[in-house]
Amino acid sequence: MYKLSISVMRALGFVAVLNAIILDFYHHLEWVNGYLQFGPIALFILYIFAGSFIASRLYKGREEPEGRNLSPFIHSMMITTALTVIFAMNIFVGQPNSNIFNISNSEFWIFAVVVPIISKMLSRKEEGVPEHG
Repeated sequence: MYKLSISVMRALGFVAVLNAIILDFYHHLEWVNGYLQFGPIALFILYIFAGSFIASRLYKGREEPEGRNLSPFIHSMMITTALTVIFAMNIFVGQPNSNIFNISNSEFWIFAVVVPIISKMLSRKEEGVPEHG
C-alpha cells in the first residue's frame, strides 16, 4: 500500500507540473487564472505534507518501509515529456506568460540545461566518482 501511494504521488505531481506548463501558454484566455494553473501544485504539496504526517503517525517506533526508487528510464521519460510539451507549446501556441518556459529566452536554457548538468556533476562529486574517467 505504501509503494502504491508513492507511485500515485509521483503521477499526481507530474500531472500537476504538466498542468502548470500547459496553462502558462493559455494566459490570454479569461478562464485561466492562478488558481487553476497553480492550484494542483499547491494541492500536491499539501498531499506530501499530509502523507508525511500520516506516515510519521503510522510508523511511530517502527521503521518506515522504503519506497521504490524511480528508474532512470521513467525519470528520463518524464523529463523528455515535459520538454516536448514545452517545445510543442512554444511552436504551436505561442509564447508563454513566464519566461521559464519560453525557448527563445535564456532563462529556459539555464533551467533546462545548465541546472541539470551542474546537479549531475555535484552528485558525482558526492558519490566519489571521478569526473573524467
